[in-house]
Amino acid sequence: MGPARAKLFKRLGIATVEDLLYYSPFRYEDRGNIKPIRDLCQSGSDAYQTVQGKVMSARVIVTPRQRMKIFEATIGDGSGQITAKWFNQVFLKDVLKKDKMVVLSGHVKINNFVYGPYMEGPEFEIIDSNEGGLIHTGRIVPIYHGTNGLSQKVIRGIMNGALDSYQLKEIIPDHLLNKYHLPG
Repeated sequence: MGPARAKLFKRLGIATVEDLLYYSPFRYEDRGNIKPIRDLCQSGSDAYQTVQGKVMSARVIVTPRQRMKIFEATIGDGSGQITAKWFNQVFLKDVLKKDKMVVLSGHVKINNFVYGPYMEGPEFEIIDSNEGGLIHTGRIVPIYHGTNGLSQKVIRGIMNGALDSYQLKEIIPDHLLNKYHLPG
């Protein structure tokens, strides 16, 4: 972590690795229930869902009046397709390329007249067999208090790296772990 990012973490009261490891999420979101795209329509409008599929197409569109740039990707999983949109994030055209496998988590909206199911600004993760497991989608995900300049993805990524790098001493006695079936 560089000095600029360390300064941002300091705003959260995190100055050491120990501070980071004791920085608890304020809630969790279950993004582990990956659904086929065809089943999203049955869930109702504006529901938070997770889907997995292949990028079928990707493009940047510019709105005629306000000249806003929107990156739009169509994701398919064999059961259907969903459109994902990100406003003013044109750089994603270099990240979410055709034929990449991705997991999307976000609020699903349904507009049968124009798009069918779609998501605006979903969190995404590219599935790469060379890397470890998913951090931001496809599982129960911690949500941390943040600060301007530190996204949830950055906080989770650094936290995940710290947890993988350091051995924590278990503070709960073995008899309580066994009695309450807790992981240790």
